[in-house]
Order: sequence, then structure tokens, then C-alpha cells
Amino acid sequence: MEYEKQNAEKFTGEPLAVTVIAMENLEDASAALIDLSKKNKSLSCDLALSILNECKGDVFFQAVAFEVLYYAALPTAVKYIEDNSSKVDVYLLGVMLSSITEDSDLLEENSLIKDAVRYLQQTLLLKNQSDLEKISSIVDWFNSTYY
Repeated sequence: MEYEKQNAEKFTGEPLAVTVIAMENLEDASAALIDLSKKNKSLSCDLALSILNECKGDVFFQAVAFEVLYYAALPTAVKYIEDNSSKVDVYLLGVMLSSITEDSDLLEENSLIKDAVRYLQQTLLLKNQSDLEKISSIVDWFNSTYY
């Protein structure tokens, strides 16, 4: 683990990124990713996408990574939704639904939001209903907003 930390610091030159990459404590890593997104949007997006694509940490850590990606690089987040929303844990799906629903006022002016809504609507049709019950309030909010 120490070797990974040294290489991460050498690679990124950013102590917050080292905390994220090391993942010794997922709460600290999540906080570091959020802080990093305020200092270095590009690096935080790269790390967030890596966390998501490689399913690093737990679903809560991945949810933070998605939120960082969504608010820092919407096109990349929408592409991630398109490619992965049907495969992710239901908790992460709920975070995707919440993020898009929070931005419903941007629907008319942002085609990416429209695309994300369409992908998520398709995913909801394919998901097991018993899984969706775990996030039923979020699904209801999304559906009442976009149907």
C-alpha cells in the first residue's frame, strides 16, 4: 500500500489524489475527491471515471465519484449513464436518477439532460422491480418529473 501511495503522489503530484487513489479509508477518500474537484476539475474527473469504470471501493464511494463526474463533466457523466446505467448497483442508479431530476429545469436548454433522461427511462424499464423498490422514492420523483 505504501508503494501505491508513493507512486500515486509521484504520478499526480497532488496529495488529495493520493488519498483518493490509496482508498485506505473510503470516507477520507470521498472527502478528498470532493475537495479535489474544487481544486482540479480535470484530475478529479479522471479519478472519478477510473473509480466508476473499475468499480473501486464500495457503492457509496462510487456514488460520490459519479456526483463529482456529473457536476464537473456532464458529457462524460451522460456517456457513463448511457453505457452503464443498466449494470450498476441500484444505489448508484438512484444517484444518477437524483442528479438528472435535480437538473430538470435545464431539460429544454440542454440536450445532454434529455439524452440522460432517455437512457435512464430505458434502464428503469429493464430493471427488476424488486431492486427498484429500494429506491422507489427516487424513481417516483424521476417519473413524476419526466413523464
